[in-house]
Amino acid sequence: MRPQKFSSAMLLPDYMKKSILWIKCFFNDWINSINIGKAKANSRIEALFGDDSYFLTFNYTKTLEEIYRIPSNKVCHIHGDLKTRMFFGHGDDTDYTNVYQEFATGAEDVLASIDRELRKNTSEAYKKHEDFFHTLTLKESKIESIYFFGFSFSEVDQYYVVAV
Repeated sequence: MRPQKFSSAMLLPDYMKKSILWIKCFFNDWINSINIGKAKANSRIEALFGDDSYFLTFNYTKTLEEIYRIPSNKVCHIHGDLKTRMFFGHGDDTDYTNVYQEFATGAEDVLASIDRELRKNTSEAYKKHEDFFHTLTLKESKIESIYFFGFSFSEVDQYYVVAV
């Protein structure tokens, strides 16, 4: 019996799955490399803040707490921060397995797995911070304004917009 030959194409699915782990590591490293020490508060934005303000931030850094001196109990890092699990990725819940079967026969399971790995679990992020959203509903009658800065309103984050 002759030994089976392996082509590099046979190893591609494993390499692709491992690359996703690297993407997550690189993203985490990049976030941890951000230095906000020299950042300065924007006085026009700061003028909007009151003692009764609450902040839903999609920023992984502690800019609000460290630069704007916002108490951490008034800030919700919905996607996590440097010290907690970070949520990142796309929000497309479509199962593309059939599409992958058409153009990537043999790799459809790996590609579907990559989709799952890179999907941002917005419902899990919400549940993790449910107390923050509950606090907002208790104060609903007092909410006068909602400001958005640097927020794209992309489909993946609509879950949180609806919750607010």
